[in-house]
Amino acid sequence: MFENLTGVICYRLSDAAHVNGVASGGFFKTRTRGNSAPNPGEESCRIFFFIKENSGTLMHNGNWKDIHAYQMFFIFPGEEFTIKCDKEDTDCFYISFRFSGKIPWNNVDNSIVLNEFKNEFLDLSVNLASACLLKERDKSAGILGRFLQRLDEMINESNIIFAARHVDVSFKGFPRHFHAKEYQIDYCASGTGYYFIVDHWVEFSSGTFCFVPPRLIHETILSRTDKPDVYGIKFLIANDRHILLPPQEPFAVKVPPETRSKILSILKKITGHSVQDLPISSLMLNNLIALLHDLKNSLEYLEDASFLARVKQVADTGYSFPLKITDIAQQLHVTPEHLSRQFKKLSGQTLASYINNIRLNSSMTMLANTDMPLKQIASECGFKNVNYFNTVFKQHYAITPSEMRRQGPADAGEQDPWRR
Repeated sequence: MFENLTGVICYRLSDAAHVNGVASGGFFKTRTRGNSAPNPGEESCRIFFFIKENSGTLMHNGNWKDIHAYQMFFIFPGEEFTIKCDKEDTDCFYISFRFSGKIPWNNVDNSIVLNEFKNEFLDLSVNLASACLLKERDKSAGILGRFLQRLDEMINESNIIFAARHVDVSFKGFPRHFHAKEYQIDYCASGTGYYFIVDHWVEFSSGTFCFVPPRLIHETILSRTDKPDVYGIKFLIANDRHILLPPQEPFAVKVPPETRSKILSILKKITGHSVQDLPISSLMLNNLIALLHDLKNSLEYLEDASFLARVKQVADTGYSFPLKITDIAQQLHVTPEHLSRQFKKLSGQTLASYINNIRLNSSMTMLANTDMPLKQIASECGFKNVNYFNTVFKQHYAITPSEMRRQGPADAGEQDPWRR
């Protein structure tokens, strides 16, 4: 797959100034021959492979990322990037090459090297730098080919690629960014702050669980006074029939206290005490994804219950007026179609039936306890006229309101399927 490699360069950089210097050009324009069209096949691809963690950041196409140990960053032709390494003492392999074909993982901009690949990639990088230093072109191309082949195998596996527990008071969150292919999980065991997902902020405090699928903007800001205890996990999903498919929509949920111990037991097994501290099995990844589905389902249940309660509150307080479904939909900021569909799904009856139920129960009370004329009862219960009131009443009770008043509601109570 990676036979046509040319222009192979590899340096091992131990000074942050050297790493920053390699990237000082920032934007690498496409090469041209005179006035001819650009030739993408001759443009260089770049890889920055950090062996040590660095407190600096890398900006790639406007997206800032922190630098972690055993993390690779991929810069493809014509892409903008800037590196700012804060520590003078660093350890980074810089690899540059040209490839006439298409990189199969060109939609991935970075990856943490998995535990089982660490020694192999380090050895390949050392050998590649040595071959380049000795100007052994064929050997350099062969080593890089194996490097890229193994990288392709690692990236296209379903796996957890980053896992960390942040308990340092100096940790104040992550700036706004997104991931090309990775799913992101952040769980706050303690501390306070805010979490941005796509287009809105949510409170990030003890028990908050946030999930973000690939290519969606997110950001974490933690309090400067509280000591945090935050779990962060990123994982990739390939076409693997043994791995569950994660949810495809972002969500943030406040986990009930009785469920938090279960979540922590799963997250602690994954994160250990530092980044990539434990090997990750497919069973552990499946447990994590199953947890995501459980949390999303609980969130949907809570949202459904809240939606149903809000609809009923509007109906319960407004039934005496000429209440229309369009009026309720406008108050709840939803479409009439969505309102009708969701209410029927959640309650088992139509919204019009529910409103009529309230009106009929109210009219029964008035018939039994007042001498109010039927026309006035119909008006105060929200029926558009007395004839319509009579029609609806008889449909449900098999007798008219006048007959009900004469015989009393007790006899009709047994045949009232609408009373609650």
